[in-house]
Amino acid sequence: MMKLLLVEKSRPGMKLYVGNVPYSTTGADLKSIFGECGRDVSSARVTYGNDLITRRQSKGLGIVEIPDKSAVNYTIEDLSACLFNGRKQ
Repeated sequence: MMKLLLVEKSRPGMKLYVGNVPYSTTGADLKSIFGECGRDVSSARVTYGNDLITRRQSKGLGIVEIPDKSAVNYTIEDLSACLFNGRKQ
């Protein structure tokens, strides 16, 4: 199950931590799933390892920035009904 947590109230939007995603997930995938649920996304990125061995491997988490602060709570609720890589979250 994908996990979402509010990370930071940036200006003008909010950043969400997106965890427990498949290692094959890209920033474009995150942007797409939020878009399928009707949310605008300013940016989406996946976090990768930081040493020589794991720098090309996803850590299975990412950060998504949503420009509309009022949509964050609805986003978390809506994503529970969406499919991600063919699986219901």
